[in-house]
Amino acid sequence: MPFGLKNTPQVFQRVMQQILNRLSFIKVYLDDILIHSKTFADHINHCKIVINRLKEANVKINFEKSKFMQPEVKYLGLVINNKRIKADIGKVNHIRNLEPPQNIRQLQKFLGFVNWFRNFLPKLSDMLIPLTDKLKSDNVKILDGLIMTKILDLKFLK
Repeated sequence: MPFGLKNTPQVFQRVMQQILNRLSFIKVYLDDILIHSKTFADHINHCKIVINRLKEANVKINFEKSKFMQPEVKYLGLVINNKRIKADIGKVNHIRNLEPPQNIRQLQKFLGFVNWFRNFLPKLSDMLIPLTDKLKSDNVKILDGLIMTKILDLKFLK
């Protein structure tokens, strides 16, 4: 499938979901497939099922980039194991190191990135009120003290 076209990711996602439909033990995001199993034997069987489905659909698998039998994985900015799901510290550090937004577009990007981790940031919506209110303005260039404090609260939240 040619990349660069506007709808290519959506089409690819839909195709992958059709190929792997009705498999309750997977999560698919584009070419990232997460297979979760309760036992080692189940995991072997689940991997075989997924690999066979992909082969039947002529989807090439890069086994060098693939990881199997992992007790913990990084997936979509999260670290997942059999006990918990937590934010990937690398992504959290990225938030901490972001420059303050200087325009509406940068503020939207910042809010989108931070909002992805809303399950790990208590009272996030309360902290974001001054920032989302700023989206209604035409000018973000001059961020007042309250808004900068909210950004720092988010960036350095532990």
